[in-house]
Amino acid sequence: MNELDIRKPYELEQMTPDQLGGEIRLLASQARRMALSYAVEIGHRLSLAKEKVAHGEWLDWVARETTLSQSSANKMMRLYEEYGSRQESLFGAEVNSSALTNLSVSNALALLAVPAEEREKAAKDLDAEHLSSRELKEAIAERDAARKQLQTAEVRLADTEKSLAKAQETESELIRKLSEAKKDVLAADQMAEQNEKELKARIKELEERPIEVAVQRDEKAIEEAATLAREKAEAESLEKLSALQKKLEKAEKERDKLKAAAEKAGSGAAGKAAAAEQEAAAARAEIEQLRRQLAASDKDVTEFILHSKQVQESFNGMFTALDKIAARDMTTAQKLNAGVIALLKRFADRCTGLSERKSDAAPLPGQSVMGG
Repeated sequence: MNELDIRKPYELEQMTPDQLGGEIRLLASQARRMALSYAVEIGHRLSLAKEKVAHGEWLDWVARETTLSQSSANKMMRLYEEYGSRQESLFGAEVNSSALTNLSVSNALALLAVPAEEREKAAKDLDAEHLSSRELKEAIAERDAARKQLQTAEVRLADTEKSLAKAQETESELIRKLSEAKKDVLAADQMAEQNEKELKARIKELEERPIEVAVQRDEKAIEEAATLAREKAEAESLEKLSALQKKLEKAEKERDKLKAAAEKAGSGAAGKAAAAEQEAAAARAEIEQLRRQLAASDKDVTEFILHSKQVQESFNGMFTALDKIAARDMTTAQKLNAGVIALLKRFADRCTGLSERKSDAAPLPGQSVMGG
Protein backbone atom coordinates (compact mmCIF):
# COMPACT_ATOMS: atom_id res chain seq x y z
CA MET A 1 0.00 0.00 0.00
CA ASN A 2 1.41 3.41 -0.98
CA GLU A 3 2.40 5.84 1.71
CA LEU A 4 1.66 9.54 1.53
CA ASP A 5 4.53 11.76 0.38
CA ILE A 6 4.58 14.30 3.24
CA ARG A 7 6.35 17.60 2.56
CA LYS A 8 8.80 19.00 5.02
CA PRO A 9 7.84 22.24 6.80
CA TYR A 10 10.41 24.50 5.11
CA GLU A 11 9.27 23.17 1.67
CA LEU A 12 5.66 24.09 2.36
CA GLU A 13 6.60 27.58 3.54
CA GLN A 14 8.28 28.28 0.20
CA MET A 15 5.18 27.28 -1.92
CA THR A 16 2.91 29.77 -3.60
CA PRO A 17 -0.87 29.77 -2.97
CA ASP A 18 -1.43 27.99 -6.27
CA GLN A 19 1.07 25.32 -5.35
CA LEU A 20 -0.52 24.87 -1.94
CA GLY A 21 -3.93 24.49 -3.62
CA GLY A 22 -2.49 21.78 -5.82
CA GLU A 23 -1.06 20.04 -2.78
CA ILE A 24 -4.44 20.19 -1.06
CA ARG A 25 -6.23 18.66 -4.03
CA LEU A 26 -3.64 15.93 -4.30
CA LEU A 27 -3.89 15.06 -0.61
CA ALA A 28 -7.69 15.02 -0.80
CA SER A 29 -7.54 12.65 -3.74
CA GLN A 30 -5.06 10.43 -2.00
CA ALA A 31 -7.21 10.45 1.11
CA ARG A 32 -10.27 9.33 -0.86
CA ARG A 33 -8.26 6.68 -2.70
CA MET A 34 -6.79 5.43 0.53
CA ALA A 35 -10.16 5.48 2.25
CA LEU A 36 -11.70 3.31 -0.49
CA SER A 37 -8.64 1.07 -0.58
CA TYR A 38 -8.77 0.64 3.19
CA ALA A 39 -12.49 -0.05 3.03
CA VAL A 40 -11.90 -2.74 0.37
CA GLU A 41 -9.09 -4.25 2.46
CA ILE A 42 -11.30 -4.26 5.56
CA GLY A 43 -14.07 -5.89 3.57
CA HIS A 44 -11.65 -8.55 2.34
CA ARG A 45 -10.66 -9.44 5.85
CA LEU A 46 -14.24 -9.44 7.11
CA SER A 47 -15.17 -11.86 4.29
CA LEU A 48 -12.34 -14.20 5.25
CA ALA A 49 -13.28 -14.06 8.92
CA LYS A 50 -16.94 -14.79 8.20
CA GLU A 51 -15.95 -17.98 6.40
CA LYS A 52 -13.95 -19.15 9.41
CA VAL A 53 -16.22 -18.12 12.28
CA ALA A 54 -18.59 -20.84 13.46
CA HIS A 55 -22.15 -20.70 12.31
CA GLY A 56 -24.28 -18.40 14.43
CA GLU A 57 -21.33 -16.59 16.03
CA TRP A 58 -20.69 -14.00 13.35
CA LEU A 59 -22.52 -11.07 14.93
CA ASP A 60 -20.82 -11.64 18.29
CA TRP A 61 -17.46 -11.86 16.56
CA VAL A 62 -17.94 -8.50 14.77
CA ALA A 63 -18.96 -6.78 18.00
CA ARG A 64 -16.11 -8.37 19.96
CA GLU A 65 -13.22 -8.16 17.48
CA THR A 66 -13.95 -4.90 15.55
CA THR A 67 -15.13 -1.38 16.18
CA LEU A 68 -17.65 -1.64 13.33
CA SER A 69 -21.41 -1.95 13.51
CA GLN A 70 -23.12 -4.82 11.75
CA SER A 71 -24.33 -2.41 9.02
CA SER A 72 -20.82 -0.98 8.48
CA ALA A 73 -19.34 -4.47 8.31
CA ASN A 74 -21.85 -5.47 5.66
CA LYS A 75 -21.05 -2.35 3.61
CA MET A 76 -17.30 -3.06 3.78
CA MET A 77 -17.79 -6.64 2.59
CA ARG A 78 -20.08 -5.38 -0.22
CA LEU A 79 -17.38 -2.89 -1.30
CA TYR A 80 -14.86 -5.72 -1.48
CA GLU A 81 -17.25 -7.93 -3.49
CA GLU A 82 -18.06 -5.16 -5.95
CA TYR A 83 -14.80 -3.22 -6.24
CA GLY A 84 -12.04 -5.60 -5.12
CA SER A 85 -9.83 -7.12 -7.79
CA ARG A 86 -10.27 -10.88 -8.13
CA GLN A 87 -6.51 -11.21 -8.74
CA GLU A 88 -4.94 -9.68 -5.68
CA SER A 89 -1.52 -8.02 -5.95
CA LEU A 90 1.35 -8.36 -3.58
CA PHE A 91 -0.09 -5.45 -1.66
CA GLY A 92 -3.57 -6.96 -1.16
CA ALA A 93 -7.01 -6.50 -2.68
CA GLU A 94 -6.74 -3.37 -4.84
CA VAL A 95 -9.66 -1.52 -6.45
CA ASN A 96 -10.36 -3.19 -9.81
CA SER A 97 -10.82 0.01 -11.88
CA SER A 98 -8.78 3.17 -12.14
CA ALA A 99 -11.96 5.13 -12.84
CA LEU A 100 -13.31 4.05 -9.44
CA THR A 101 -10.10 4.45 -7.48
CA ASN A 102 -10.61 8.14 -6.65
CA LEU A 103 -14.14 7.69 -5.32
CA SER A 104 -15.00 8.33 -1.73
CA VAL A 105 -16.43 5.44 0.26
CA SER A 106 -19.88 7.08 0.36
CA ASN A 107 -19.86 7.65 -3.41
CA ALA A 108 -18.62 4.10 -4.00
CA LEU A 109 -21.56 2.86 -1.90
CA ALA A 110 -23.95 5.15 -3.85
CA LEU A 111 -22.73 3.69 -7.15
CA LEU A 112 -23.72 0.22 -5.98
CA ALA A 113 -27.24 1.21 -7.17
CA VAL A 114 -25.89 1.07 -10.73
CA PRO A 115 -25.42 -2.37 -12.41
CA ALA A 116 -21.79 -3.55 -12.23
CA GLU A 117 -21.35 -3.54 -16.03
CA GLU A 118 -22.46 0.11 -16.19
CA ARG A 119 -20.79 1.38 -13.00
CA GLU A 120 -17.46 2.55 -14.45
CA LYS A 121 -19.11 4.43 -17.33
CA ALA A 122 -21.65 5.99 -14.98
CA ALA A 123 -18.83 7.23 -12.69
CA LYS A 124 -17.20 8.96 -15.65
CA ASP A 125 -20.41 10.35 -17.17
CA LEU A 126 -21.68 11.69 -13.85
CA ASP A 127 -18.25 12.91 -12.69
CA ALA A 128 -18.78 10.98 -9.45
CA GLU A 129 -15.30 11.90 -8.18
CA HIS A 130 -16.24 15.57 -7.76
CA LEU A 131 -19.81 15.16 -6.45
CA SER A 132 -20.98 14.85 -2.92
CA SER A 133 -22.74 11.69 -1.87
CA ARG A 134 -26.13 13.46 -1.96
CA GLU A 135 -25.47 14.97 -5.39
CA LEU A 136 -24.35 11.60 -6.76
CA LYS A 137 -27.48 9.86 -5.46
CA GLU A 138 -29.65 12.54 -7.07
CA ALA A 139 -27.71 12.24 -10.34
CA ILE A 140 -28.15 8.43 -10.32
CA ALA A 141 -31.87 8.83 -9.61
CA GLU A 142 -32.21 11.32 -12.45
CA ARG A 143 -30.26 8.96 -14.72
CA ASP A 144 -32.54 6.05 -13.83
CA ALA A 145 -35.66 8.19 -14.28
CA ALA A 146 -34.45 9.41 -17.68
CA ARG A 147 -33.63 5.84 -18.68
CA LYS A 148 -37.09 4.71 -17.56
CA GLN A 149 -38.70 7.53 -19.53
CA LEU A 150 -36.62 6.53 -22.53
CA GLN A 151 -37.74 2.92 -22.20
CA THR A 152 -41.37 4.04 -21.88
CA ALA A 153 -40.94 6.28 -24.92
CA GLU A 154 -39.40 3.41 -26.84
CA VAL A 155 -42.35 1.16 -25.92
CA ARG A 156 -44.78 3.87 -26.97
CA LEU A 157 -42.84 4.38 -30.18
CA ALA A 158 -42.98 0.65 -30.90
CA ASP A 159 -46.73 0.64 -30.20
CA THR A 160 -47.16 3.70 -32.40
CA GLU A 161 -45.20 2.07 -35.20
CA LYS A 162 -47.37 -1.05 -34.90
CA SER A 163 -50.52 1.09 -34.94
CA LEU A 164 -49.18 3.02 -37.91
CA ALA A 165 -48.38 -0.20 -39.77
CA LYS A 166 -51.87 -1.51 -39.00
CA ALA A 167 -53.41 1.78 -40.11
CA GLN A 168 -51.40 1.67 -43.34
CA GLU A 169 -52.55 -1.91 -43.88
CA THR A 170 -56.16 -0.87 -43.24
CA GLU A 171 -55.74 2.10 -45.57
CA SER A 172 -54.38 -0.18 -48.28
CA GLU A 173 -57.34 -2.54 -47.81
CA LEU A 174 -59.77 0.39 -47.99
CA ILE A 175 -58.10 1.68 -51.13
CA ARG A 176 -58.37 -1.80 -52.66
CA LYS A 177 -62.07 -2.08 -51.73
CA LEU A 178 -62.69 1.46 -53.04
CA SER A 179 -61.05 0.52 -56.31
CA GLU A 180 -63.23 -2.59 -56.57
CA ALA A 181 -66.33 -0.54 -55.69
CA LYS A 182 -65.46 1.98 -58.42
CA LYS A 183 -65.15 -0.88 -60.89
CA ASP A 184 -68.54 -2.25 -59.79
CA VAL A 185 -70.14 1.21 -60.11
CA LEU A 186 -68.60 1.65 -63.56
CA ALA A 187 -69.89 -1.77 -64.62
CA ALA A 188 -73.35 -0.95 -63.22
CA ASP A 189 -73.36 2.39 -65.06
CA GLN A 190 -72.38 0.69 -68.28
CA MET A 191 -75.11 -1.92 -67.82
CA ALA A 192 -77.67 0.76 -66.99
CA GLU A 193 -76.60 2.74 -70.05
CA GLN A 194 -76.92 -0.37 -72.21
CA ASN A 195 -80.35 -1.15 -70.75
CA GLU A 196 -81.43 2.44 -71.37
CA LYS A 197 -80.30 2.23 -74.98
CA GLU A 198 -82.14 -1.05 -75.48
CA LEU A 199 -85.26 0.37 -73.83
CA LYS A 200 -85.19 3.50 -75.99
CA ALA A 201 -84.71 1.36 -79.09
CA ARG A 202 -87.65 -0.82 -78.06
CA ILE A 203 -89.85 2.23 -77.41
CA LYS A 204 -88.90 3.69 -80.77
CA GLU A 205 -89.71 0.38 -82.45
CA LEU A 206 -93.10 0.25 -80.77
CA GLU A 207 -93.81 3.87 -81.65
CA GLU A 208 -93.06 3.09 -85.29
CA ARG A 209 -95.61 0.19 -85.23
CA PRO A 210 -98.70 1.74 -83.54
CA ILE A 211 -101.28 -0.32 -85.46
CA GLU A 212 -99.57 -3.63 -84.69
CA VAL A 213 -99.25 -2.77 -81.01
CA ALA A 214 -102.88 -1.72 -80.79
CA VAL A 215 -103.98 -4.93 -82.49
CA GLN A 216 -101.83 -7.04 -80.16
CA ARG A 217 -103.31 -5.27 -77.16
CA ASP A 218 -106.84 -6.03 -78.49
CA GLU A 219 -106.19 -9.77 -78.84
CA LYS A 220 -106.93 -10.45 -75.21
CA ALA A 221 -110.11 -8.35 -75.33
CA ILE A 222 -111.30 -10.25 -78.40
CA GLU A 223 -110.62 -13.61 -76.78
CA GLU A 224 -112.44 -12.52 -73.62
CA ALA A 225 -115.46 -11.29 -75.65
CA ALA A 226 -115.55 -14.57 -77.60
CA THR A 227 -115.40 -16.56 -74.38
CA LEU A 228 -118.28 -14.55 -72.89
CA ALA A 229 -120.34 -15.01 -76.09
CA ARG A 230 -119.71 -18.74 -76.06
CA GLU A 231 -120.65 -19.06 -72.40
CA LYS A 232 -123.83 -17.00 -72.95
CA ALA A 233 -124.86 -19.11 -75.97
CA GLU A 234 -124.25 -22.30 -74.04
CA ALA A 235 -126.33 -21.04 -71.11
CA GLU A 236 -129.22 -20.02 -73.39
CA SER A 237 -129.08 -23.33 -75.26
CA LEU A 238 -129.05 -25.32 -72.04
CA GLU A 239 -132.03 -23.33 -70.79
CA LYS A 240 -133.97 -24.04 -74.01
CA LEU A 241 -132.95 -27.69 -73.89
CA SER A 242 -134.19 -27.98 -70.32
CA ALA A 243 -137.55 -26.44 -71.27
CA LEU A 244 -137.93 -28.73 -74.27
CA GLN A 245 -136.96 -31.73 -72.18
CA LYS A 246 -139.72 -30.90 -69.73
CA LYS A 247 -142.13 -30.39 -72.64
CA LEU A 248 -141.14 -33.78 -74.05
CA GLU A 249 -141.62 -35.49 -70.74
CA LYS A 250 -145.05 -33.90 -70.41
CA ALA A 251 -146.01 -34.97 -73.95
CA GLU A 252 -144.87 -38.53 -73.36
CA LYS A 253 -146.86 -38.71 -70.13
CA GLU A 254 -149.91 -37.34 -71.98
CA ARG A 255 -149.37 -39.92 -74.73
CA ASP A 256 -149.17 -42.78 -72.30
CA LYS A 257 -152.27 -41.52 -70.54
CA LEU A 258 -154.18 -41.25 -73.83
CA LYS A 259 -153.05 -44.70 -74.94
CA ALA A 260 -154.37 -46.15 -71.73
CA ALA A 261 -157.62 -44.29 -72.19
CA ALA A 262 -157.82 -45.46 -75.83
CA GLU A 263 -157.53 -49.03 -74.82
CA LYS A 264 -160.51 -48.50 -72.56
CA ALA A 265 -162.60 -46.09 -74.62
CA GLY A 266 -161.96 -47.25 -78.17
CA SER A 267 -161.09 -45.43 -81.42
CA GLY A 268 -162.01 -41.89 -80.28
CA ALA A 269 -159.21 -41.79 -77.80
CA ALA A 270 -156.79 -43.35 -80.32
CA GLY A 271 -156.86 -40.16 -82.41
CA LYS A 272 -155.91 -38.09 -79.43
CA ALA A 273 -153.09 -40.52 -78.64
CA ALA A 274 -151.75 -40.22 -82.17
CA ALA A 275 -151.79 -36.45 -81.90
CA ALA A 276 -149.87 -36.64 -78.63
CA GLU A 277 -147.38 -38.98 -80.25
CA GLN A 278 -146.78 -36.49 -83.08
CA GLU A 279 -146.30 -33.68 -80.59
CA ALA A 280 -143.77 -35.75 -78.66
CA ALA A 281 -141.91 -36.61 -81.88
CA ALA A 282 -141.76 -32.93 -82.83
CA ALA A 283 -140.41 -32.10 -79.38
CA ARG A 284 -137.73 -34.81 -79.71
CA ALA A 285 -136.70 -33.44 -83.13
CA GLU A 286 -136.45 -29.91 -81.74
CA ILE A 287 -134.33 -31.15 -78.82
CA GLU A 288 -132.01 -33.01 -81.18
CA GLN A 289 -131.58 -29.90 -83.36
CA LEU A 290 -130.84 -27.80 -80.28
CA ARG A 291 -128.24 -30.33 -79.12
CA ARG A 292 -126.52 -30.15 -82.52
CA GLN A 293 -126.47 -26.37 -82.30
CA LEU A 294 -125.01 -26.54 -78.81
CA ALA A 295 -122.29 -28.95 -79.95
CA ALA A 296 -121.45 -26.65 -82.87
CA SER A 297 -121.31 -23.47 -80.72
CA ASP A 298 -117.72 -24.11 -79.50
CA LYS A 299 -116.64 -24.72 -83.08
CA ASP A 300 -118.17 -21.45 -84.25
CA VAL A 301 -116.49 -19.40 -81.51
CA THR A 302 -113.15 -21.07 -82.21
CA GLU A 303 -113.54 -20.31 -85.89
CA PHE A 304 -114.35 -16.68 -85.03
CA ILE A 305 -111.15 -16.36 -82.91
CA LEU A 306 -109.09 -17.92 -85.72
CA HIS A 307 -110.50 -15.47 -88.28
CA SER A 308 -109.89 -12.54 -85.92
CA LYS A 309 -106.22 -13.51 -85.52
CA GLN A 310 -105.87 -13.87 -89.27
CA VAL A 311 -107.36 -10.42 -89.70
CA GLN A 312 -104.89 -9.00 -87.18
CA GLU A 313 -101.93 -10.62 -88.93
CA SER A 314 -103.18 -9.37 -92.27
CA PHE A 315 -103.54 -5.84 -90.92
CA ASN A 316 -99.98 -5.97 -89.48
CA GLY A 317 -98.57 -7.12 -92.82
CA MET A 318 -100.68 -4.60 -94.73
CA PHE A 319 -99.49 -1.64 -92.66
CA THR A 320 -95.87 -2.81 -92.79
CA ALA A 321 -96.12 -2.82 -96.58
CA LEU A 322 -97.93 0.55 -96.48
CA ASP A 323 -95.02 2.08 -94.48
CA LYS A 324 -92.55 0.84 -97.09
CA ILE A 325 -94.70 2.26 -99.92
CA ALA A 326 -94.93 5.59 -98.08
CA ALA A 327 -91.14 5.74 -97.92
CA ARG A 328 -90.99 5.56 -101.73
CA ASP A 329 -94.30 7.09 -102.90
CA MET A 330 -96.42 9.03 -100.43
CA THR A 331 -99.23 9.70 -102.93
CA THR A 332 -99.79 6.01 -103.59
CA ALA A 333 -99.56 5.26 -99.88
CA GLN A 334 -102.24 7.86 -99.10
CA LYS A 335 -104.59 6.38 -101.72
CA LEU A 336 -104.12 2.91 -100.30
CA ASN A 337 -104.62 4.26 -96.81
CA ALA A 338 -107.93 5.83 -97.91
CA GLY A 339 -109.02 2.42 -99.12
CA VAL A 340 -108.14 0.92 -95.77
CA ILE A 341 -110.18 3.60 -94.00
CA ALA A 342 -113.19 2.81 -96.22
CA LEU A 343 -112.81 -0.90 -95.44
CA LEU A 344 -112.61 -0.21 -91.76
CA LYS A 345 -115.77 1.94 -92.04
CA ARG A 346 -117.64 -0.97 -93.60
CA PHE A 347 -116.49 -3.19 -90.72
CA ALA A 348 -117.59 -0.54 -88.23
CA ASP A 349 -121.05 -0.26 -89.87
CA ARG A 350 -121.50 -4.04 -89.74
CA CYS A 351 -120.43 -4.15 -86.06
CA THR A 352 -122.85 -1.27 -85.28
CA GLY A 353 -125.71 -3.12 -86.94
CA LEU A 354 -124.92 -6.24 -84.92
CA SER A 355 -124.84 -4.23 -81.70
CA GLU A 356 -128.29 -2.75 -82.41
CA ARG A 357 -129.87 -6.09 -83.41
CA LYS A 358 -132.23 -7.59 -80.82
CA SER A 359 -131.61 -11.04 -79.42
CA ASP A 360 -134.90 -12.40 -80.88
CA ALA A 361 -133.67 -11.35 -84.36
CA ALA A 362 -130.66 -13.65 -84.19
CA PRO A 363 -129.79 -15.40 -87.49
CA LEU A 364 -130.84 -18.96 -88.01
CA PRO A 365 -128.23 -21.72 -87.59
CA GLY A 366 -125.84 -21.68 -90.52
CA GLN A 367 -126.51 -18.01 -91.36
CA SER A 368 -123.36 -15.78 -91.10
CA VAL A 369 -123.49 -12.77 -88.84
CA MET A 370 -121.24 -10.80 -91.19
CA GLY A 371 -122.64 -12.32 -94.38
CA GLY A 372 -124.92 -10.46 -96.88
